[in-house]
Amino acid sequence: MSKEVKNLEHAEAAPIEELEELKAFWAKYGNYICLALLVCVIVLFGTRWFKNKQIANINAAQVELNSARTTEELATVVDNNRSSYVTPIAMLKLGASYAAEERYDEAILTYEDFLAKYKNHTFAQNAEFALATVYEVKGEFDKALAGYDKLANGGAYKQDAILGKARCLILKGDKVNGKAILDMFIADNAGKPIVIRAEALICAIDRLQNPAPKAAADLTNFFAAPAVEAPAAETPAAAEAPAAAEAPAVETPATETPAVETPAAK
Repeated sequence: MSKEVKNLEHAEAAPIEELEELKAFWAKYGNYICLALLVCVIVLFGTRWFKNKQIANINAAQVELNSARTTEELATVVDNNRSSYVTPIAMLKLGASYAAEERYDEAILTYEDFLAKYKNHTFAQNAEFALATVYEVKGEFDKALAGYDKLANGGAYKQDAILGKARCLILKGDKVNGKAILDMFIADNAGKPIVIRAEALICAIDRLQNPAPKAAADLTNFFAAPAVEAPAAETPAAAEAPAAAEAPAVETPATETPAVETPAAK
């Protein structure tokens, strides 16, 4: 019996020693463990808070963008820069709005700013094509050609860029090379609906060869680019309108003169 009691006493000592070791370990590293747990909790809740705030910012910016009805309101969305997701889209819409209002310099600055900040964005090619188009409309054909050349190498705007190159060459007066591009385009895309646009451009070249002023006006309207030329075409009409209106004004007193002479005759 004495041996068994001795063995039991020996067996009960092990847990006590383990508990003492655990206490010593906690006394030494307990603060660090608590601190690590606290950091993990803060990181977890902080991450959730940041994501929720980010989502809230995106939603607010999206609502702001959807409610924008004027160019100035779009510019406000861009300036607020609430979301890195919404702001690039707002910039593209702002550039298009400037172009629609014929504020071409501001449209160019907007698209260039977009490409400087978001050159790897999904819609970067949209901005590049829009920028080239604005240069074309403004009459800066060399810059437009540089933009179209880049896009013509591949991508979603390849076909539109090739047509843009041909169009710019024609507008610059290089009809031979412009038509050569169109002929090659038609051959490469035979049977596709887009060929109709190339054929229409070739028809426009034929009209351009007609020296009659109406042919030039038709070509300007066809390209839709010369929004720059449109005011020039309207200016003579605007100048003639006052002249026609002033002529009767001068003659009106002359018709009143006999009315003054009638009493004199009596």
